[in-house]
Amino acid sequence: MGPIAVVLVGQIAIIPLLRGKSWFVRALYGALFLWCAFFVFTRLHDDVFGGNVRFGWAEHSVPRYLTPVYLLAALPPLLFLGHCRRILLYPGLLVAVAVAGAGLYEVGVRQPSSFEYLHEYVPKNQELLDKLKTDIPEHAMVYTVTSDKVIWSAWSLGTIDDLNLSASSMVRAFKAGFNVYILDPKFESPSHHRLANVLAKKQFLVSAVNTRRGVYRLQQGVTLWPASSQF
Repeated sequence: MGPIAVVLVGQIAIIPLLRGKSWFVRALYGALFLWCAFFVFTRLHDDVFGGNVRFGWAEHSVPRYLTPVYLLAALPPLLFLGHCRRILLYPGLLVAVAVAGAGLYEVGVRQPSSFEYLHEYVPKNQELLDKLKTDIPEHAMVYTVTSDKVIWSAWSLGTIDDLNLSASSMVRAFKAGFNVYILDPKFESPSHHRLANVLAKKQFLVSAVNTRRGVYRLQQGVTLWPASSQF
């Protein structure tokens, strides 16, 4: 968040850039500012991944949605440096390089989903993916809460978020001819029983395939909840 804060402060450079400009040019800059503010405001809400947290990370959806604003925000400080004399130009360039380096460090090393983390993540989870292939057939549709980054390359993927929407999606996939599986190591916990209850109302049940790995299969039928070997 440090580099972003510096870029935000750098918007002060707009003041000297607009000094001596016509009112028409200033109006264009003002319109661009209002557009950026509206663009940001319409994308910051609780339904966006990362929109309801106080400290954002690169893995959240918000930074991706706001990329055009980030790019535009870098222009005023750079344009200001282009008008500076050497006594301000060189220190300003050093600050710009430092901000760029700090941003690269954030994305490359420090962030939870940094490039360094991803390089370690792939081989670490390849072993898990190979084991899951013994439990789940090749052309299955697999629904998961958090393991999408592990299984996306092996099966058709569905995500579990809203229980009613997810259950309806599973039923549609089943009726389309897919073998539908759920990958969720926490599925047996009380907080996850609600999904099984929603599926039961649609006359579908979830049977355990490998509880240690959190693999379950969707089947059509009705069962009492809970059962000893079915969830």
